[in-house]
Amino acid sequence: MNEQLIKKHKNTITKNFIIVIISFSVLFYIYSQSIITIILLVFSIAYGLIKKTKILLEIREDENVIYFISYSIFNGIKERNLKLKQIEKIEFDKELIITYRGEYGKVIDTYNLNAEPWNNLYVQIKKLKLQHQECKKINL
Repeated sequence: MNEQLIKKHKNTITKNFIIVIISFSVLFYIYSQSIITIILLVFSIAYGLIKKTKILLEIREDENVIYFISYSIFNGIKERNLKLKQIEKIEFDKELIITYRGEYGKVIDTYNLNAEPWNNLYVQIKKLKLQHQECKKINL
């Protein structure tokens, strides 16, 4: 399952990179700017696209520790361990945004969901949100 999500993520990044190259090629043709400027713009935008995107592969829990397993092009598969008490806010729309207390202050992690709606990942997110709400009620 995770291999399919990683493959789908790589295909999305490749499509976005091709779109950026084509759009800047058209700009180069229309405005006839220097080729170095266009190349720098293409690679800076592509680097931003690739570095920013992380997809969420799996959410696991073990007692009060939540494990977020994600994948990005530069970092590969990475695991983030958080205690339920550390999590301040969980938002879920098109992407999962987790705000938690880190070592040096508030940290915001954004994960893209590259899964089908019937995937088990959505059930795990709903379960995590319910656990977070119960933990907040207990602490109040």
